[in-house]
Amino acid sequence: MEELRPSEADAFINRWSGFGDAVVRAVDFDLKHSTVTIDLEAQDGQDQWARRNVRIIVEGLTEWAFTKSERLDARVIFEAGVAWDGERALLSLDTSSSSPPDRFRNSLLYFGGARIRYQVSPLSV
Repeated sequence: MEELRPSEADAFINRWSGFGDAVVRAVDFDLKHSTVTIDLEAQDGQDQWARRNVRIIVEGLTEWAFTKSERLDARVIFEAGVAWDGERALLSLDTSSSSPPDRFRNSLLYFGGARIRYQVSPLSV
């Protein structure tokens, strides 16, 4: 797995075109180990927009909101973002990276922790 660093965040989000139309396959909380794992199917801008599996893990999980409202389909992402608030890494499944940390924390679908790791693999059939 690769660690996502603040200096790489824009390139990572741009590679996946903000994760627009990505499909959330699974969200698994492991509170014993303070992690959340999000499995996505997304289009890879580095490979002619081929669909790929993207696994994102927020480690050292300390804050989150994972709420599905009536008006929101939590399975298809419109726009995702990453940001850092000091040492805290934030991942939102409905907020752009250019948003301030408070906007992430007001999101219905966000996770905050010590670090973000990711892995890209071919689409499972």
